[in-house]
Amino acid sequence: MLWRFSAGIQTQITEKPVLKTFTPPQNAIVWSIRYVLAWIIPATRYAPGAKVARVSAFIDLILKRLVGRCRQEDFLDGLVDVDQRSQGIARSENFVESTVAQQTEVMRAG
Repeated sequence: MLWRFSAGIQTQITEKPVLKTFTPPQNAIVWSIRYVLAWIIPATRYAPGAKVARVSAFIDLILKRLVGRCRQEDFLDGLVDVDQRSQGIARSENFVESTVAQQTEVMRAG
């Protein structure tokens, strides 16, 4: 059942998806996290992996359709936390502008 739902959501994600939950800066953080997600959800001969699957758009839709407002806020607060940790750990202005190595360090520290 979840697989069918996920496939249905995936068909709604276009090349330029319209954001349902994220602001553009929040989407940029999630889009940047895709490099880390690629380790967790790698591409295989059976599945496209995190990058190709447009994970940020998928998460955006899931947050809008399946998750209550409280959980949405928890997730969005987590993005703020990632940005703040980036300033301390990576000494970067924000997570998006950090290098992939710095982003990895930030995510491992969390």
